[in-house]
Parts: sequence; C-alpha cells; structure tokens
Amino acid sequence: MVRRLFIRLSLTLAVLGLMTACATLDAPRLSDPSPDEPAGWLVMSVSLNYESGDFPVPFQSNMVGYRSRDTGASAFHRLFTGYFSERRLAEMDLVDGGLHAQVFARRLAPGDYEVYYGYMGTDAGTAQQFVQSNRDFSIPFSVQAGEITYLGNFDARVFEGRNRLGMKIRSGGVFVVGDSMDRDLELAKARLDDSAFNRAPVSRQVPRLEGLVGGIFTSETAR
Repeated sequence: MVRRLFIRLSLTLAVLGLMTACATLDAPRLSDPSPDEPAGWLVMSVSLNYESGDFPVPFQSNMVGYRSRDTGASAFHRLFTGYFSERRLAEMDLVDGGLHAQVFARRLAPGDYEVYYGYMGTDAGTAQQFVQSNRDFSIPFSVQAGEITYLGNFDARVFEGRNRLGMKIRSGGVFVVGDSMDRDLELAKARLDDSAFNRAPVSRQVPRLEGLVGGIFTSETAR
C-alpha cells in the first residue's frame, strides 16, 4: 500500500513538473537571422561525467534554456544521454573516458539575452524523475554583431541520497558552470567550418554565480 502511494505521488509530481517545463518553454521560438542580417554567435556546452557502473547515474535529459530579454523568444540546448547507446555517444562532440560533452554554436541577432531555465530529467516509461530551476531568475549575457559570445560549460552533476527504506537513490542535480572555452571553440570550429566564425573575436561571458542561482545553477569557483 505504502509503495503504491509512493509511486502514485512520484508520478503525479513528475507530470506536474513536465507540464511546468512545457509551459516554461512554450514561448515564441528564437528565429535564426537571415544571411544578410547582422548576427553574432552564442557558444556554450553541456557536459557530464559518467562511467559504466557509476552511481548515481546521470539524468538522461540535461537542458539549459535562454531567451531574448527584449522579445521573450526562447531556445534551449540539451545534452541527451539516453542509455549511453552507441548512437547517442556518436551524437556527442566529445567522449573522453567518463567525460561526455555537447557543444552548441548558434547565430543570434545582436541584443541582450538571459539564461532563464534549467532542467534535468529521466523518463523510464513507468516512472519519471526530474529537477528544474525556480522561476523568476536571470543569468544575463549579450551578443554583438560579428562576435562570438562564450557562455561557458554547464556540467550536469547528480547527488546521491537515501529513501526512507535506506536505499540509495538519485536525490537531485545541479549545473556547475565553468570555463572550457579553448576546448569548446576548437570543437565548434571543427564542426561549423565557417570562415567568418573562425575569424570572429570572442567575448568571454562565463557567469560568476554566487550560491545556487535559480535553485539549479552554480559556478565552479563558488563550490
């Protein structure tokens, strides 16, 4: 009986959380500037460390959302691990031992932007588990025409805990923001093969966060 109630409660919370996530990301989509419009680039990465047999296992979906501070139009970048299948590993830009990283480089119109959402979740079919950011927070950054904005590496980490029965469980997660600019730019340039991107100056805008921003983001130096 207790087990059934626990499962029902977990599923209810998961559904509510997924509904909130959908509502949070249900804003107008950021559109790509046309080739003749002024634009800069946003470069960032999402990573995690995991080797087979480790516990706790990372969340499958690790997502960072950002939006225009002027229009509210939004986008997100996601590292999806699945079950670390060969297909998923092949989609990643870097797999080095336990390190798995996906680098994202996108043309954006010049302007002011903000990271406003973070999400980590796993859907096993019969049960879901997730953590997500609080509402009403902002990690600001800007994009200039002809310039690369480097926002940092968002490393997804999970915490180990125990349930009421004393069993080990995955109890939460956090994105630790650090600076892997040289690595990320090298990977982005190899993939894009864009001469304008290769020549563009870089504005390093890795945030220095105090405490736990939005309940899910912190800085490498703040730990």
